[in-house]
Parts: sequence; structure tokens; C-alpha cells
Amino acid sequence: MDNMWKTAIKVTGSVGVVGLLFSIVIKLLYQQEIITLFGSDRMFYISILIICIIGIAFIFAILNKNKPKDRSSTVVYKDNAKHQGDNRF
Repeated sequence: MDNMWKTAIKVTGSVGVVGLLFSIVIKLLYQQEIITLFGSDRMFYISILIICIIGIAFIFAILNKNKPKDRSSTVVYKDNAKHQGDNRF
């Protein structure tokens, strides 16, 4: 794995993983042996199918990345005062 992919995955998370998978699948799919095995007509349909699947995966990865995480933390002090994170006791 290139350093570029490591950095992309660290920064973007699941979107970077989908991009890496897309890159690997495309490299493997368009080898001469595979094209000869399936023929040009089937390769066209396989390409369209893979692009649709990866596109849907990108959409789900982007939607999953933008979900706000529930970070409501509560601190309980010795005198049982609860702090909700907004300086209101």
C-alpha cells in the first residue's frame, strides 16, 4: 500500500478505504487475461456493474462519515454534582 493511500485512509476513513478497493479492483479487472477471458461485451457490462457498486459504496461511506457522533459526556463530582459539558450544574 502506498503512503498516499495510508494518508488518504487516515484523513477520510471509510471513503479512503472504498477508494483503495476501487483502485485494486480496477487494476485486477483490466488485465489482458481477464479481458480475453470475458470478451469486450461482457467486460463492458462488468465495468458498468462495478462502477455502480463502487458508486453506491462511496455514497454510503460519505453518508456514514458525516453522521454526528453522540459525544454527550457526564462528569460526576464528589458532591454528586453532575456536569453536562456545558458548564451548567
